[in-house]
Amino acid sequence: MPEFKYLRSSSVNGEEVSKIVEAAIRAHDAAHNGPWGIGWEAWAIVLATIIGPVISVGISLWATGRHDAEGRLRERQLWVFRTLLSTRGQEINTDHVRALNLIEAEFYRVQPVISCWRMYMAHLNSVPGDRLLEPRENVEFNEGRADHLARLLHQMARHLGFGMGEIDLRRSGYAPSGWLWRENQESAFKNAVIDCLSGRIPLRVRPEAPEAPPRA
Repeated sequence: MPEFKYLRSSSVNGEEVSKIVEAAIRAHDAAHNGPWGIGWEAWAIVLATIIGPVISVGISLWATGRHDAEGRLRERQLWVFRTLLSTRGQEINTDHVRALNLIEAEFYRVQPVISCWRMYMAHLNSVPGDRLLEPRENVEFNEGRADHLARLLHQMARHLGFGMGEIDLRRSGYAPSGWLWRENQESAFKNAVIDCLSGRIPLRVRPEAPEAPPRA
């Protein structure tokens, strides 16, 4: 606190006292007034009135954008889950393979799903590429494939909020045997055409005598 000394009326006249008072008023106004002579309290109210709605709108847009992004991600995750669920018995189905390859991106931060997906992919890639599986090996491979897929679907269902047990997912599902036969036939036909056109298998031609015209 500044110290005020007692001023005798004989040492300071009225004009000097007036100057001192005016200087004190100007100092007080300078300390409490902002630009254009408006007080800082008034400036704070003006800024709050202008910036407040802008900040509120910005927060609202950010929250809306985040909600929309989460909704779109869930829709993509649901598509992957439904596709794998509906093609459980068709491991070579195009949509089944596509959904499997999208798991790494669509469930990037869902560690239980990613862990099951990696184990499933490791099992699928364990098939030897230089020979066909023996009947016993084929049965074991398909059993393991079904188990891995059931565990994967179970973790995806938990993340998406569906109460589906692993055993139910393993036992349920239907795929007609005719689908597998048709897919095998189509694959065999395509391979035969490719082998023939590439020259690996010769195209056999058998000459035959023309049929005799009927007698009149």
